[in-house]
Amino acid sequence: MNDEIIDVKTIWNKSLDIVKTHLDKQTFETWFSPLREISFSNNILTIEVPSIFFKDWLTAKYKTLIEDALQKICGNEIKTEFIITSKIDEQQIIETP
Repeated sequence: MNDEIIDVKTIWNKSLDIVKTHLDKQTFETWFSPLREISFSNNILTIEVPSIFFKDWLTAKYKTLIEDALQKICGNEIKTEFIITSKIDEQQIIETP
């Protein structure tokens, strides 16, 4: 992916396809369905998570698996960064017509 335009959604979806092969369906749905790709810059994929619990659990249990999948997709070492959905953002989404 050196000179190609990098589409964060494509990278994330392809890496999820790899991650999915290592987990049972319920585990994958529980921990990965709520996640959303935010950005990809300087070999760091930023992923939005719904809570600090998700951030801590994913970091402890699945960060290596995710980063290994990203490396397979991109061909080089990719780091992940988890950010927590802010309650303000959620409220704005609910209130937006």
